[in-house]
Amino acid sequence: MQPYRCGRHDIRKLELMVRASNVAVTEFYQKIGYAEEPVIVMSRWLDK
Repeated sequence: MQPYRCGRHDIRKLELMVRASNVAVTEFYQKIGYAEEPVIVMSRWLDK
């Protein structure tokens, strides 16, 4: 697959963060070719 061009940069992969509870959005992105990945997102609030 050819990468997409964004200025001088090649883009080979797009990633989205969607809540599992947002079924409508998850189904929409699956229909247009996105797939779930086996990852865990970790975060930390810096002001707490």
